[in-house]
Amino acid sequence: MRQPIIETESLFLRKPGAKDMDTAIGVVGPWNPIGWPETELGWHIWSDAHDGKGFAFEAALAARTYAATALGWRDAVSYIGPDNARSVALARRMGAVIEPTASVPAGSDCIVFRHLMRTAPELSAA
Repeated sequence: MRQPIIETESLFLRKPGAKDMDTAIGVVGPWNPIGWPETELGWHIWSDAHDGKGFAFEAALAARTYAATALGWRDAVSYIGPDNARSVALARRMGAVIEPTASVPAGSDCIVFRHLMRTAPELSAA
């Protein structure tokens, strides 16, 4: 499996194997914005040219592992717009489940996907 390059301080996702490693293709990582009801594992690929190639999946798994092992998170959510089919598919591929009763950030129209770190396959050996 390719290793995504993630800077845990700036959370920029770089294309694995890219010749120009200074070119970010998106952001991914754990964060806890002030006023939000829960900690979130979020991602965003900036260009359609990089969608559907597995970069976000690999990086999001690495970010989830980091959140669990380095930050001690027991779970997290992903707030996803209802029309964002790619992110919905990614959350499902990661094993996150819809939590219809979860709180959402004020003014948000989103689906809440819950990531349970204790049952995440990539963390079972951690």
